[in-house]
Amino acid sequence: MRFFAKRDSRVGGGTCHRRPRKEALITAAGMALPLLVFLLVLPTFYYSVSPGSAEAVEPKISVEGHPRLDEGRIFLTSVRLDPLPSLGVLARALVGARLEPLRELVGEGGRLQDYNLRSDLLMRISKETATAVALRESGYHVEEERAGALVLGILPDAPVYAFLKVGDAVVELDGKAVEDAESLRDALADKQPGEVVSLVVEREAKDGDGGKASRMEVGVALTSKPGEPEAAALGIITRDRVLYSFPLKVEIDTEALTGPSAGLMLALGIINVLEEGGVVKEGLVAGTGEIFPDGSVGPIGGIDMKIRAAAEAGATVFLAPPENCSEISELPPGMSVIAVSSIAEALEALRNR
Repeated sequence: MRFFAKRDSRVGGGTCHRRPRKEALITAAGMALPLLVFLLVLPTFYYSVSPGSAEAVEPKISVEGHPRLDEGRIFLTSVRLDPLPSLGVLARALVGARLEPLRELVGEGGRLQDYNLRSDLLMRISKETATAVALRESGYHVEEERAGALVLGILPDAPVYAFLKVGDAVVELDGKAVEDAESLRDALADKQPGEVVSLVVEREAKDGDGGKASRMEVGVALTSKPGEPEAAALGIITRDRVLYSFPLKVEIDTEALTGPSAGLMLALGIINVLEEGGVVKEGLVAGTGEIFPDGSVGPIGGIDMKIRAAAEAGATVFLAPPENCSEISELPPGMSVIAVSSIAEALEALRNR
């Protein structure tokens, strides 16, 4: 193909020449640079998941009438979650971490604010439950009361979303007492989607309000269960609200830790304080698992990351819920995992080492 120069129509015009390649590249780079900068600062909807800390439990625990243990052999483990504010940070986070979409953390249509509230709430419940389980395992009597259905999550499109928040407790529905999550489900069994019901809700006091929970009554329209359009529901995720009366004062300092997965190790740490370090006589034992009022242990997330954190802290034994054991991809050298489904199994495993 031949190229023809086009004569300039202006007076004194001449011919046009193609730009030199170097000049064209510089121009292209100048145009691409703003786009690259935009991509590097573009917000992402991912979190970086990496090994968190492995910390001795016993120094965090104070039990009335028992000496504090300044050193511990029982370690709780955690996963570190870091928001990725831009693609540039995301690229750097690909080394040694796992990426998780924000929707996997908060749930489809959920809010990060609710996720954070739920994580803090579950840590508080975990500490209370661990205390009850540990004291009972050590021979103490602990009184408990089922006192409503505790709200852990709220579907954004449910009418009740405008009235409730994570941490509220539903204690009555249409004048009938709600003792726990099951009794709330039973109370909804003969209702219809769209029907308006009356709820009595207790909300914990904020700091500075004197520590007294507030009580409110609201009328809300029912929605339907996902996948069951004819079944009525409030559109909330609940669990039993359990109030304990402890014979001893137990304080646990968990600092910035959230979520329920430290429950098993907290319970073991309390027992070790009560037994003055007699549960684990040598070595470091780490682990994870949610603890329930009956002493059973439930599954958690991030098992691989927690095992890596434990190995870095020097632990050689890791206690894990049986449901999570199949998720372990690789064990660090010298690390062994013991599956435990209850506090009793965990204590037996440690005492028989």
